[in-house]
Amino acid sequence: MNIKLKIIALICLTLSVVSCQKKDSYVINGKLSGIVENGRAMLLDPLTNLGDTAEMIDGCFQFKGKLDQPKMFRLYLAVPNTPPYTTFKSSLVYVENGEITCTGNFNEFEKYYDFTDTLSIRPVIKGSDSNTLYEEYLQKARPFVNQASAISMNFVIDRVLPHEKTEEELNKAIQLQLKLTDLQEHRDEILDQFITENPQSQVAYDLAFASLSMDSRYEERIDESIAKAADYYESLAIPDQEKADKWITLFQNAGGYNQHQIDTLKVLAQNCQNFVKGAPFMDGKVSTLQGDTIQLSSVFVKGHYTLIDFWASWCGYCRDAIPHVKKLYNQYHEQGFDVVSISADDITKSKKAWLKAMEQEDMPWAQYQADFDSEIFNNYNIMGIPYVIIVGPDGKIVKAGVRGYNLDIILEKVFE
Repeated sequence: MNIKLKIIALICLTLSVVSCQKKDSYVINGKLSGIVENGRAMLLDPLTNLGDTAEMIDGCFQFKGKLDQPKMFRLYLAVPNTPPYTTFKSSLVYVENGEITCTGNFNEFEKYYDFTDTLSIRPVIKGSDSNTLYEEYLQKARPFVNQASAISMNFVIDRVLPHEKTEEELNKAIQLQLKLTDLQEHRDEILDQFITENPQSQVAYDLAFASLSMDSRYEERIDESIAKAADYYESLAIPDQEKADKWITLFQNAGGYNQHQIDTLKVLAQNCQNFVKGAPFMDGKVSTLQGDTIQLSSVFVKGHYTLIDFWASWCGYCRDAIPHVKKLYNQYHEQGFDVVSISADDITKSKKAWLKAMEQEDMPWAQYQADFDSEIFNNYNIMGIPYVIIVGPDGKIVKAGVRGYNLDIILEKVFE
């Protein structure tokens, strides 16, 4: 089973594990101010989008149900400014058996998909100890997340691509990237401290699980702070073996988790070690322009650093990034830097588009093809492109999942 399928299976199994609760059901009573029209509330699993729906009348709504363990949901609140419902507010909340209240001013909550640069005001949840603990974590992470979000948003709205910047503009952007990385490292320290101090909590377990899953989309659905600052998702730290072992030992000693839950973390932790700096490159087969199949590592030049660029002709972000990679290639190639492109184009249906894109982009390096379900994509759990891996002369990973100005930073260090 490939890594993607393993993670999906592990998520489903882990969320179904039974643990003891004082009460065997929950009631959530919502009473929100600031709502003029009646609407609808939805309590959905953030991973599957399955859950419950309730009418919201005069700002009031109610949910009832049973849980085997505290569980995170995304609470959606919808008011019909113009039917169908167009004003969505959303927030991640922890629900557990017992009597829970949800209050606050609807107008102050963040809109769904409203990518502001701050963690906004959230509904006030009372009666869920897990949610209170989750709020404590978010409050600690908030100062760093808000600053990181502002920098990420600056990169998103910047219309000048890296290769088009002046030297002064590029230096400023690189300094911002360094600041962003520093802020994200602080956030990771807060996460580690939270897990260390609360190993008995389902919240800590979920956050550890999310971090070890190496799937930014899963992390965004379980951690509101990441959802607000994950535009440069490749910068999310991959826990090393020492940290992963520490977390697992803490959960084991805390009690309350069964062997399946512990084993799940162990499997995810082992997968992480294939991505960390210094891990051996996991080879895979790719197709040549002539239709032959080769091992990707066979084209690596001995003694050189190799950047593997996963892209496709139909991927706008991929093609926007190519000129930047070309600039770096021209800058460092003579010092021992090579690039290899792996296209995800379906050559049985769109080979012409692939060939045309290669001609238009004029990339002076080798071109190959592999499908999303191929060995090389599955080895690195690549669910989206662009995706870049840098391999060192020793055949070991320098960085997996990197792009943007981090490329400049890494290569400058390598060739300084």
